[in-house]
Formats: sequence, C-alpha cells, structure tokens
Amino acid sequence: MSPEPDLDDARWQIRETVDGVAGATRLEIRLGEAHRRYPSSDAEDEPVAVIDDPTTIAEVLGVIASADPSLRVVAHSLGGLSLDFFADDDDFLGSVQMLSPRWVRSWWSYDALLSSTVLDSVVASLESPPWDPRADAAIDAALSGAVLAPASQASWLAGAWDSRWPGQEPISYRLRSDARWVRFHSLPQSKRYPDDEHELEEVLTRHRTVLDELAATAGDEDRHVVVVTASWSASSQPIPRSAPVAAAIPGAQYWMSVRTEEDSAFRTWVWTHLYVDVVSLDDPGVEQLLRIVADDQTANALILAPDLSWLYAPYDGGADVYPATPEQRDELAAIHADWLSATDSGL
Repeated sequence: MSPEPDLDDARWQIRETVDGVAGATRLEIRLGEAHRRYPSSDAEDEPVAVIDDPTTIAEVLGVIASADPSLRVVAHSLGGLSLDFFADDDDFLGSVQMLSPRWVRSWWSYDALLSSTVLDSVVASLESPPWDPRADAAIDAALSGAVLAPASQASWLAGAWDSRWPGQEPISYRLRSDARWVRFHSLPQSKRYPDDEHELEEVLTRHRTVLDELAATAGDEDRHVVVVTASWSASSQPIPRSAPVAAAIPGAQYWMSVRTEEDSAFRTWVWTHLYVDVVSLDDPGVEQLLRIVADDQTANALILAPDLSWLYAPYDGGADVYPATPEQRDELAAIHADWLSATDSGL
C-alpha cells in the first residue's frame, strides 16, 4: 500500500468533480479559505459575484477540466476564491478552491495547474486581490523544483525535540506514557463541551491558569512559547492548515509530517503535518487557538516551553499536561485536584 495518492486517481477525481457540477446553472464566487476567520460571520457567506450565463459557466468548467496535477505540487497557501456550483433547484453541486488565477486545490493533497486563467473580470472588480500573498512564492518555488525549506526555528526544533523527547513523536495522544503526564478537564464534572460563553470562559480560564503556572517555571520574562499546529492529508506532502488555525498562528512554518493512522475506507494512510512558530504566551492568537481546539475545530495543538522542558496539549475537553518534572506534575495535580478526571485521579 503506497502512502501517496495515485496520480491516475487524482485525474479521475478531477473528472468526477467536473462531471458532478456539469449541470450547474449558477456559479457563485466567494472569498476562499484565506479569508476565513473563526467564528465565521454571515458576511463571509455572501458571494462576491454570481454568474448565471450558460456560456460563461461552460467556459469555466472547460478550464477546470484542464487541471493538471502531474507536477505533484502542494503549495503552502490557502484558497483565495471559492467557486461554488448550483443547479436550478438551488442544490449545491460542488466547489473548487482557487489558489491563484491558474492554480486550484480540490483533489486529495494535489494542487493542479489550469491551462488558462479564469474569472479575470471577477477578480478585477474586487477592492483588493483575493489571493493568499504566500501563494505566488510557494507556486514559483514548487514549479522551479525548489524545496520549501523550513524556517530556522523549525530546523532547530527537530534536534531539540529529539533531545528532550527521545524516541517519541510530537503527536499529543502518543505522549501519554510519559511519567510526567497529568490530565485536567475543562469543565466541572468532566463535561466535554461548553454550552455558552460563560462555560467557554471557564474553559479558557483553566487553560490560562495552567499555562501561566508552567510558564512561571521557565523564568522567561517575555513568556515565549513554541506553538505547534497541524493539518492532515492522505499524502506525506504537507498541505496548509485550516483557515481558522492559520489565522490564529499565521507565522507558523512547516516542521515535519508523521504517518499517524490507516484510513481503511480509502486504503491509504493519514498523515499529520506539523507547523511551528514561537510567540508570546500573551499573543491573542494563543487564546484564539485554544477556542478553536475547545470547539473541536482542530487537534494535535501543542504549546511548549522555549527549551521544550514542559509541554501542554489542549484537546476538546481539557488538556494533557507534561511539566518539567514528576514533582511539578504532582504539585499541579494537588493544586487543581478538582480539575482531574471525575472517575479517577487523572494521573
């Protein structure tokens, strides 16, 4: 079984997508994932253009049908425009994300080159360019065959991780055998999800409290932390993180990809692609990321000390915490005994 998607399958999926929207009578153009925030607003769902001319729709479909994934390019950017196709009865038929005037993303982890540009008039009518500013550089590098090298902090992190966490992968649920592990739940009686803003504030308060206590042990006045976020695909080639996560931690650079599980339905592997940035614990993006995690919109987020001596892994329901020493774990568990599992000690 190959972990990489098959190129013939990618082409088949392109044909299936075009066939699936071939009966479209209306094309709605919306700002794509590069413009999405969390939580989303109604304004984000409003189209920037609506096309109902059959000839124009046919031309667009013809260009999409020309999409060529043979370069096996994966650009580290998000879609600037979303092409949403509808039938006469308003049934949604399908969607294609455009990364740039000639690059689309829609099929597995592939990005694909179009034979010509589309929707030039729509783009020209917008107040500002819709494309993710990282798209052109990423696409140019990919076309030239260049490797998109990780940032220096990501290169440093690989060695530091192996030193601090030898023999372990930076996947949150695989770390629980560590002797320093303690789990805190987000809400009383181990309730998993908040029902309102009051309960969400309790979730964030517990996250902030433990993170502040961990940061205090590092003695860093600027309260720097290493933040790891993730995306997933069926290929070892990394794909961009979801739009809300990218908006929360926008400076993250690709670090590594880990094969994490087998998808039996599609007879392929699922890969987790990790991205890293160093920010202040007081950065608003950290709290935004915690909100996204609490709402089960992402997973495998990690927050670590600058020297990786402690690790905090929030999840939708609490956090797996790894203080620097077992003694610090015991101290935290005693201070926050009410936050441990309702059914056991949480240790």
